[in-house]
Amino acid sequence: PRSTPLYSSAASDVYKRQDAMIHGIAVRNNEVIIEFEGSLKKSSTPSGPYTAVEGALSPYSFQPSNTSEFFIAE
Repeated sequence: PRSTPLYSSAASDVYKRQDAMIHGIAVRNNEVIIEFEGSLKKSSTPSGPYTAVEGALSPYSFQPSNTSEFFIAE
């Protein structure tokens, strides 16, 4: 399925697949917060490969780094 950008900054990019259930993305106190259903996966490139974010429960929060990160929920 095709990816649609939901959030973008110099620090990270978040993507949603059409069959995913990402409900919301917010930035609070220098953290990115992703609300989702299913399994959250991430990659260093938008084309993947995507790997599971171990232990990720919704809402999932992280401090963005200086590298881009791409997320999908499946």
